[in-house]
Amino acid sequence: QASIEALMPVLQAKLSLAFPEYEILVLELNGGPPVNAPLEVRIVGPDLDKLNKIGEEVRAIMSRVSSVKSTRMSLKTGRPQVTIKAREDSVSAAGLTLRQVSEQVRMLTDGAVATHFIEETEQIPVHIVSNLSSRDSIDAIRNLNILSPSGALEADGSYSDLPLDAIADVELTSKVGSIQRRDGERVNTIQGFVEFGVLAGTVFENFKVELAKANIQIPAGYRLEYGGESEKRDEALGDLFATVGFLIVLMVMAIVLTFNSFRMAYITFISAIQSAGLGLFWLWVFDFPFGFLVIIGVMGLIGLAMNATIIILSELKGVDKNMEGDPEAIVQGVMSTGRHIVSTTLTTVGGFLPLIIAGGVFWPPFAISIAGGAFLSMIVSFYFAPAAYMWFAIRNKRKLYKHHYANSYPQETEI
Repeated sequence: QASIEALMPVLQAKLSLAFPEYEILVLELNGGPPVNAPLEVRIVGPDLDKLNKIGEEVRAIMSRVSSVKSTRMSLKTGRPQVTIKAREDSVSAAGLTLRQVSEQVRMLTDGAVATHFIEETEQIPVHIVSNLSSRDSIDAIRNLNILSPSGALEADGSYSDLPLDAIADVELTSKVGSIQRRDGERVNTIQGFVEFGVLAGTVFENFKVELAKANIQIPAGYRLEYGGESEKRDEALGDLFATVGFLIVLMVMAIVLTFNSFRMAYITFISAIQSAGLGLFWLWVFDFPFGFLVIIGVMGLIGLAMNATIIILSELKGVDKNMEGDPEAIVQGVMSTGRHIVSTTLTTVGGFLPLIIAGGVFWPPFAISIAGGAFLSMIVSFYFAPAAYMWFAIRNKRKLYKHHYANSYPQETEI
């Protein structure tokens, strides 16, 4: 079975070759907030022609950046349309009005409602449409027969027809297919898609360097905005960390109330910070990208590390000799918690091993940040938490001894 890394380029090449008339993009499933494209530049302004001109320049620069495999522009000006400009003097000479010409052209192209029929409680119109061959090309539209009351009278009492181009100029032009707006302003969005396995942030920085070198002149009233993966990631992180301060306060209160000590809370949070660093260390060792899922994994890792530290401190705080800073008693207390912490950590690491072994770019960064960080944080907890507890215990013991000595043997003062 081919891996995703090997399959995606082959699948992209085959689909593009098999369907050249379509734009086909083979994209991997990414973690984090959904994005329309990894790279995105928005040109905001009022005039469509200027938006299109600036957009073409930006798109050309983006296409030249390495690792960009495809680009797209939201302002599509290539939609064809037929423009009919009636000549008023010719229309009047034919005994018609502009409205009559417009109505006849509409009936010959779109059809006319002849009657209706009732289907249960719904009234359905019946359209009569001319043959498609009479409007399948620009020449066919020019030769549409317009009924003229001033034409020659035929033997059957009807009037002769005249071609449409006898009274109007028929041209094939283009128009804007769609106008995209953002916050009520017209915008032309340039999107870029990068090759598989390439970080969008790196390509985006290279694009900004090339854009600065090109020195595109942006008229007054127009501006460039950057979007894409970086913007969505920042928005998601902002929403994620909006309540971090409140959660930290709750966590501090819970730990302080559990131990009735700010020092124990300090040790717990230092252990949590160390575990987060160890999770990122494993990410660096395996050369995985830092993404949104990794942040979620590190947050879960912090909870695991705090749990191990709380277990150790709870065991140490319940023995008087530990509170006096006795090294042997502290070692014995840590050893008594070792079986529980080691078993919990190993089951956690084992649960994430299938995600790591499976490979890919979606789950392994998330799994390795939790599994690797949990394993190393277990070792750190066995050494850091008892050492920090013993340091605080000895320091507190010295303060109590000095206070007792000062009260027992007060110094003489001269009067």
